[in-house]
Amino acid sequence: MLGEVARECCAVLAEEILKQFVADITDEWLDARYGPLCWPRTETAMTCRRCAGSGRRVWYPPCRAAFIGVAREECDGCGTVCEQLGDCPPRRPIRATVAAGRLTVTLPALDPSASGYVFVRKNPGAAPLPWPSGGGKVAFDLHALARRGRVTAAAVAVGDQWLEVDYHTIFVPL
Repeated sequence: MLGEVARECCAVLAEEILKQFVADITDEWLDARYGPLCWPRTETAMTCRRCAGSGRRVWYPPCRAAFIGVAREECDGCGTVCEQLGDCPPRRPIRATVAAGRLTVTLPALDPSASGYVFVRKNPGAAPLPWPSGGGKVAFDLHALARRGRVTAAAVAVGDQWLEVDYHTIFVPL
C-alpha cells in the first residue's frame, strides 16, 4: 500500500516538474543551471542520430558524487538534438514535419516509467501536448504559432532519476 502511494506521489511530482520545465525552458538552460555545478565540460565527436551528419556530445561531469551527469548532443546540420540529465534510456530522435497547416511531431515510445510533453519553443499559444507512451504523432495547428520561420519542436520526458529534452528545428512558412 505504501509503495503504491509513493509511486502515485512520484508520478504527480514528475508531472509538476514537466509542466514547470516546459513553462521555464530558455536558451542555454544547461549552461546556466548546471554549468556551475559541474567540472569543465568536454566535447567528443559523434555522428548525429537524426541525419548521420557530424556532431558532438558535450558532457558536463558532476563535481560531486550526489549530482547527476548532464549531456548535450549537437549536430552541425540539425542544431541541438537532445539534452540529458542522468542516465537516459536510448531512444530514436523526434522528427518534425510541416504539412496541411499543421506542425506534426513523430515521437518514439516512452520508457514505461516515464511521462512527457511535446511543445513548440517560444510559442505559448501552442499548448503543450502529452507525449503518447507508446510513441506516435502529435500535431500543432500552425494558426496557434505566434512565431514562424525557424521553429523548434521539443519533447521533454522525465523518468526515474533522468530527464531528457529532444529537439527538432524546422522551417515553418510565414
